[in-house]
Amino acid sequence: MLVLNTDKSVYRPDETVRIHLVWKNEGGAPLEVRFATTQRFDIQAERDGEKIWQWSDGLFFAQVFTTLVIRPDDSRVFTAEWSGKDSRGRRVPTGRYRLRAWILGTEETAEASVTFA
Repeated sequence: MLVLNTDKSVYRPDETVRIHLVWKNEGGAPLEVRFATTQRFDIQAERDGEKIWQWSDGLFFAQVFTTLVIRPDDSRVFTAEWSGKDSRGRRVPTGRYRLRAWILGTEETAEASVTFA
């Protein structure tokens, strides 16, 4: 199970959105996922179905094959921050934004929403 949340639901235009992504193994067997790089997850901010920002844009990840194992009833927590700026570095307008997160190499996705007011 993947759960996405933020430290608040409403932000001032100059505030940073702190994002927490919790990936929990609710199954009875260890969860084992292979990754081709050091990137484990990604997060995207959208408004009216249009991508505004993506966490991984401009980041570089080592090309290393690794395996992540999560035991039953255990979890992994990933964190990220969004400055409230779009992909071009401009402050986003006030309004509601959908955050969508996923774990690479799986079908695990989660959503949350935040508002800039």
